[in-house]
Amino acid sequence: MPQTISQAPRWYTASVGRTAEVSLLEQSALQTHIALCRVPRSRLSGLSGGARAMQGWVASRFATVSLAVGLLATGWLWLC
Repeated sequence: MPQTISQAPRWYTASVGRTAEVSLLEQSALQTHIALCRVPRSRLSGLSGGARAMQGWVASRFATVSLAVGLLATGWLWLC
């Protein structure tokens, strides 16, 4: 029994066979959306960004930070 392969396209896009061009209205709406998403919403958003930056700084200096924390803990325990 021969198998036939369909030549019909399997995926469709919003352009439905036409060229997929972005209109000025769509581009403007996308730029507005991206600009709105980049604006921090609250102080918690700023705190979150600061925590991510601190995490990146600590991760890149893990050995140094571990040594410093260990020395501080040892000094604190020695004083108590």
